[in-house]
Amino acid sequence: MATPTACPDQITLSVTLSSTPERVWHALTTGRARWWSDMHFEPHVGAVLVESWVDHAGVPHESSGTVTLAEPDRRLGFDWIDDGWEAPLTVELVLAPCTHGTQLFLVESGFSALADGARLHGEHRDGGMEHLGRLERAAAEAA
Repeated sequence: MATPTACPDQITLSVTLSSTPERVWHALTTGRARWWSDMHFEPHVGAVLVESWVDHAGVPHESSGTVTLAEPDRRLGFDWIDDGWEAPLTVELVLAPCTHGTQLFLVESGFSALADGARLHGEHRDGGMEHLGRLERAAAEAA
């Protein structure tokens, strides 16, 4: 078994979206294909989650997991794992109404339990920022 790495265990990202929590929830769930077409799941606890993707070398991968939280217009969470990970990562998205629309917080944790956690932490931080940018554009277009 691989030894876990010394790295930050958690990523926390946030973005202020100019849309209401209801519109952001719609973009996160039923409108997800507009900004994250490789991720598939139904927004209810226990639903299977699958993300199919191709790495920079052209190798296909599939991450899978389970929806763990689904509180419409408020919170969405899931656990997911990819080939080669020793343990799943946990993701929670929290939507909070604010003066200018919705503050969205994305928290992903579990990196310190992975042998390649430091590399994955960086990749997921960068990928999370990219996904939030696409979500922001999709939610604004739907407004």
